[in-house]
Amino acid sequence: MRYLAFSSPSPLPVSATDEDNIIAALQHPDRILSIQLNVTTPLLERLSTLSWQLFPLLETLKLETQTGAGLILPSESFGGPFPRLRVLYLTRVAFPALQRPLLSAKNLVSLKLEAPPNSGYISLEALMICLAAMTLLEKLHLYFNFPISRSIAGENISEPQRRVVLPSLDGIAFHGVSEYLECLLY
Repeated sequence: MRYLAFSSPSPLPVSATDEDNIIAALQHPDRILSIQLNVTTPLLERLSTLSWQLFPLLETLKLETQTGAGLILPSESFGGPFPRLRVLYLTRVAFPALQRPLLSAKNLVSLKLEAPPNSGYISLEALMICLAAMTLLEKLHLYFNFPISRSIAGENISEPQRRVVLPSLDGIAFHGVSEYLECLLY
């Protein structure tokens, strides 16, 4: 975690002392520029007790976990807005309320949603709404390690309701069901 001029060690699993320091730092969201955490189940439980506020200076948010089934962040976590967020990476971490912070991240240049748990699926329609607001997006990485069936998606994968133009996009990586990609690239 970059806390103004300070940086943390590499994002390795954290000890109880590290967790205390992380919780203490997150209680000052107006001072945090970057969060890069390997989230464990105990840390997630502690994070869910925090009162989430604005992160007005946050530019980078990278959360990952090594937990077998992945982790699901509480809806209250990192709810935004994130006016300065430029990089968002979620690896094996699901966030049911993802649409809220994405809509406020107008300066996002890199978005990576990698291997979310099955219950962390983001609907195509929700993703399209968010992408429409990301005119500065340069890199998009979507990796689903399970087949997104219509039953999981809870939606009919068909031609999207709207077209999204991403004028700055220069790279896209995708792994998943081709129907989902076809709708994204329509």
